[in-house]
Amino acid sequence: MDNLTSPKEFEFNLGTYGGVIKISSPGELKDWAEKEWNLWAWGFLPPTDGMPPIQIIVNSHKTFKTKLHELANQWAGGQNIPQRVETTLISLGQLFTEYYCNHNIIHSSSVEAAFLFGLREKRGDKVAMGAYASLLNISLSSVNNTNILDGLFEGFLYKREVDWTGTANSEVFNQLRKQYESNLTQQAKVSKEIETRNANLNQAYEITLKERSDALLKLEGDKKNTLDKLHADQSSAFTDVIKKHENNLKAIELTYDQKLALQKPVEYWQTKERYHGRLSLRFGIAALLTMLVLGSALGFLIYNVLSHLGTNENPKNWQIGILLIALFFSIWSMRIIVRLFLSHLHLAGDASERQTMILTYLSMSREGSNFTPDDKKLILQHLFRSTSDGLVKDDAAPPTPLEMLTRK
Repeated sequence: MDNLTSPKEFEFNLGTYGGVIKISSPGELKDWAEKEWNLWAWGFLPPTDGMPPIQIIVNSHKTFKTKLHELANQWAGGQNIPQRVETTLISLGQLFTEYYCNHNIIHSSSVEAAFLFGLREKRGDKVAMGAYASLLNISLSSVNNTNILDGLFEGFLYKREVDWTGTANSEVFNQLRKQYESNLTQQAKVSKEIETRNANLNQAYEITLKERSDALLKLEGDKKNTLDKLHADQSSAFTDVIKKHENNLKAIELTYDQKLALQKPVEYWQTKERYHGRLSLRFGIAALLTMLVLGSALGFLIYNVLSHLGTNENPKNWQIGILLIALFFSIWSMRIIVRLFLSHLHLAGDASERQTMILTYLSMSREGSNFTPDDKKLILQHLFRSTSDGLVKDDAAPPTPLEMLTRK
């Protein structure tokens, strides 16, 4: 026995307890509940012979019907929320399992129901309801109605397969056979309608095809001239496209050759740019740190020289000389480091400029620009000119005494 749920349809297989039940909407569920209730209503009627109906069976059917209506309302209220619908259908499957599969009530399409309906036609309502109670194993110890007791005995015999089982199964089989024959008749009718509709469609298609063939033959002469003109225009346009692509291909080929020729220079200047860029950054940091260190050292030196002098005492000549020498070499060291920083910065900029010029030249060649020999000579002269190191020539070491004496 399985239970399948989906957001649009409830399907439950009762198996031997009544077959497959399919319900596609809340309204259909309510109609199904009312129909099932009415099929058993003969056993719930008020007493006419002083013997009331079997209240346990009535209450079970009534509770099942009430819960079905509650789930139908819950289903209708959450139709736009798939999760709520799925939860409702799961609860509905659990309800069917509780009442039908656990044999708390009997479904109208089950074999037991066929037995009870047949017994009711032969022996009456009370006998059938007594058999109903027997099939559900309901204890009726205080019942003294003869019909009810007969029904209990008939139900006992049915459960032991003494008499009614074969007849009930035959009735269920006949019902299924009738339903199957009805379905076959319906399918044959639908198949005949489809066959007739296909014949009409084929006839209409043949008429339409003939009309279009005649129209095509009539317009064939005009279309031939139009096609000839269109062919000539397309040939001319195709020739122009071929020429354009040939020019583009030549430009690409030329650019590719030039790119291969200039690939090494580009890599060289890229390497130079990265190398001098790193060195310029390092010398810039070194210049900043040197300035801080030399400034701190000079301040410390000046403080040590001047802090030991009296109130009216002047510094000695050798002390002033030491301060001047320290100041001279500090400035000279700073100029050397700054000079190296500016030199590498200049060389990195020069390498970047040359790289950009080469790439610009390749880009202009790709676009199909034609360069005269003079233009190429001018471009190559700028690309491969001598590299300037960016050094300031007067930032050299102080002249030695020998150099100062030999200068004129």
